[in-house]
Amino acid sequence: MIEWVVLGYAVGLSACGPESPATVTRPLPALSFGAGDSYFVINGTPRPLMTRNITGESVAAIDSLLDQAAAAGDTLIRLHLIHGLGDGITPAGEVDEAWAAEWDAVFDHASSVGLHVMPVFGVWADWNDGIPDYGFANWPINAWNAANGGPASDPGELWQAGSVVQNDWMAWLGTLVDRWQGRPNVAAWEVFSELDIASGVDETSGAAFAAEAASIVRSEDTGHRPVMASLTVLNDWPTLNASDTVDILQVHGYADPLDSFLISQVTGLLAEYGKPVMIGESGLSAAAPTGNTDTTEPNAALDVRHAIWAGVVSGSMTARSLWWEDGYAIYEPAGTTLVDDYADTEAAAATFVGRLDFTGVAPLGLVLPPELVGGAVGNASQIIGWVRNATCTAPAPDCGTLSAESLLLPGGANTWTATFYDTSTGQAMPGPITVVSNGSALTLSLPAFTDDLAFTLVPAAAAPANLGR
Repeated sequence: MIEWVVLGYAVGLSACGPESPATVTRPLPALSFGAGDSYFVINGTPRPLMTRNITGESVAAIDSLLDQAAAAGDTLIRLHLIHGLGDGITPAGEVDEAWAAEWDAVFDHASSVGLHVMPVFGVWADWNDGIPDYGFANWPINAWNAANGGPASDPGELWQAGSVVQNDWMAWLGTLVDRWQGRPNVAAWEVFSELDIASGVDETSGAAFAAEAASIVRSEDTGHRPVMASLTVLNDWPTLNASDTVDILQVHGYADPLDSFLISQVTGLLAEYGKPVMIGESGLSAAAPTGNTDTTEPNAALDVRHAIWAGVVSGSMTARSLWWEDGYAIYEPAGTTLVDDYADTEAAAATFVGRLDFTGVAPLGLVLPPELVGGAVGNASQIIGWVRNATCTAPAPDCGTLSAESLLLPGGANTWTATFYDTSTGQAMPGPITVVSNGSALTLSLPAFTDDLAFTLVPAAAAPANLGR
């Protein structure tokens, strides 16, 4: 388990809210990812990482959210480099040194509070002129736009091999990777976010662009970290996803209820491509939280918390990974209030996964009654799962007590030991129980509960007395 010292902020305790100081000191954990891994390996143990998408208009603002994330038990921060601190290029198309120095400072602070970072170099909205129209067409203010002194008259030029703007952009990318590749807290690189909804791109040109970018990253990065280029859920590009360009696939999931959607998306990509999958972005709605979306509906926080637990048992390498709630609401009327409302929503789930080993687990085909929603991952030596009351969801949750509920799980061992967990704390509940398998499946009877419940199962002969405590 990661060792940490938290000063002035009680991790996971609701009595210490987001208004509390968040001065955190935490060693940087060892983090790796290698061929054949399904999860990042943290301090020698594979497990899902709690992840955020953090932004800010100053280094101090970003650092404050990094402190908040560290206090809640997060490990990996996804950072869109061209949001908040500027465009990152000079009029000559070179790296803006002052901008890069600010990101140097952010990476330094992240390291000091035990956080790894994943830089994202490009994003669809900056290269979208309104076609297709998803509400965030930033091409008119993009520094690469010729109207602003850049080399491109049209966003589609970025996808054209040999174009001036593509050559300049690739050189910019390579310079930055070379600058940061020596940092121990860089966990991975994402060359472009949601490539499929930029203007003028298609699967062929987008996959070729990503391949060239990945080649440059790999040539500059002596640490051989994983490389990604993400898509929305609107499109599936086998030419990209099945290629060597992408080491890890991403789910960008926006839906309400979000929990079952994420489980479906993650398991679908795992089955289709056989590659590791992480939740890169998520939320109840992709639309800006202006007060009339699911993001700001009554009881939205309940659905977000459920989605975090669903991420843990989906087979994803990451959980939480929110968008508006992690930081991007600061650019909208909701402001910092919405972000602060979710300051430690993942703390209990972080406690839960921090004591588990996800070596060799994969999504399981559990059978649920209609009263339950949930998921599980496992193998012959362990099962890790989570379920919730199917009617306990926003905007008007009915979270009455459920009793006498059971679910069916694959299980080859004759006898298993089941332990149940309080999802408000991540701690084990009293009284592990024995579950007998019929040789191919086991029926897990749940204790009476309201809202949701997590559980683990291990073969009885292998069950340690303190599992998950």
